[in-house]
Parts: sequence; structure tokens; C-alpha cells
Amino acid sequence: MHAEVPSVNMNFPEYELIHLRFKTGILISELNPEIIATAINSMTTDEDHYLSMKTACNQAKNWYNWQTEEKKLKAIFDIL
Repeated sequence: MHAEVPSVNMNFPEYELIHLRFKTGILISELNPEIIATAINSMTTDEDHYLSMKTACNQAKNWYNWQTEEKKLKAIFDIL
């Protein structure tokens, strides 16, 4: 997402949370060549959808970065 390139990911909980918030790519349920190819083809054939995912990547990289995570980590250490 930091390179602003939409991705195809397995539907794992962490990827699902990112997807629910930012829609940075496509989630797949099986690691199967046909499913992966379909996901990639859907990204490359629908330019509007690809551009919206690219924009979402830009928004997500401003949320998921060290400057934001650092504050969370410091808060945890302050509690300890």
C-alpha cells in the first residue's frame, strides 16, 4: 500500500480489517491459480476500480506508518 499498488491478499483477519476500512485491494478465499488470476484480471480490466484502490492505498499509507504506530507503541509503554 505504501507503493500505492493495489494487492491481492488472502482473506485473513488483518487484511480484512484493512480492506473494510480502505479497500486497498482484493481479498481471496483460496490460494488457487484460477482465483488469483481472476482477481488480478479484475483489477487490470476495470480502470476505475483500480484507480479507486490506488487512491485507497494512498489514504491507507497515511494511516499505517511508523509515525502513527509509534504513538500507539509509546502509549503501551507508558501504561507499563
